Amino acid sequence: IRVDDDFYTRRSWNAFKSTIEVSKLQYNEGLISKTIFLRNIILRLILRMSPVALKKLAYKFLRK
Repeated sequence: IRVDDDFYTRRSWNAFKSTIEVSKLQYNEGLISKTIFLRNIILRLILRMSPVALKKLAYKFLRK
């Protein structure tokens, strides 16, 4: 799938907030442990805060 440069910037804080809400729900329902909850939040926070060039590299690496 081809994406433009805006794809990486659109993955914004709104998406991060949604991720937190879903992870909280999963944790509260007992579907994931506190460790997994924290890991998910930390990894996604790092990705959100990273520069666009690093995001491109990460997505490219993860797709292989």
